[in-house]
Amino acid sequence: MRKQFNSLIDKKVAFKHTKDGNTIEGYKAYEDKVSKGEISGNIDVKILEQLSKKYGFTLPTINITNELSTIKKRRNQLAHGEITFSEAGKDKSIEEMIVIKNAVTQYFNSLMNNIKNYIENEEFKM
Repeated sequence: MRKQFNSLIDKKVAFKHTKDGNTIEGYKAYEDKVSKGEISGNIDVKILEQLSKKYGFTLPTINITNELSTIKKRRNQLAHGEITFSEAGKDKSIEEMIVIKNAVTQYFNSLMNNIKNYIENEEFKM
């Protein structure tokens, strides 16, 4: 219980009872922060840069900013029913999609190797 309370303080979530005394305001904000973690269904280069600065691991030098941004945007549009799968892919040929997939896969494989080395070399202890 104490650990949970400390995590509430760490996340700077304010709690207070509503006038009826039956509802705790702020719980939803806490629940959202805790359940989503630092990475939700969306990730882009900006988030990766923030995590890299926070924890100290290095990012790959491959530039996939545009590709990742497009993937994130399309994923959100699909998830919210704004577009169909046909619409999501109509602007790219299969060959172009394969190139994008390969670039993103290479980036994340490199990122995972960087994080693995970061942990194995205990660079977080510096």
